[in-house]
Amino acid sequence: MAPDAFIASGLRVERRHDRWNGTSYMAWRPHVSMLFIDTKELLRFIAWPAKTPTGEALREWLKVKPAELAPEAPAAVPSGFGPDPEDPNYQTRTVI
Repeated sequence: MAPDAFIASGLRVERRHDRWNGTSYMAWRPHVSMLFIDTKELLRFIAWPAKTPTGEALREWLKVKPAELAPEAPAAVPSGFGPDPEDPNYQTRTVI
């Protein structure tokens, strides 16, 4: 999944999600970049006033949570060991 980004003059914030660490934010200002997990620390680093149009847009962007992808179920891979459930003779008994 590609990260989504918020871009303003002199600022870029990318939202990333991985299944172990959850959502993280990579923030770039001129000559500085930092990784954040907490949005309060991110807003402190950015230091953009909340009453400006860009500050309001940034805070609204942070409120929107991206849809998380459900983990894919592993496909059945025949390993060659044990009975094969797709075998038509799987439930038959052998009498000797």
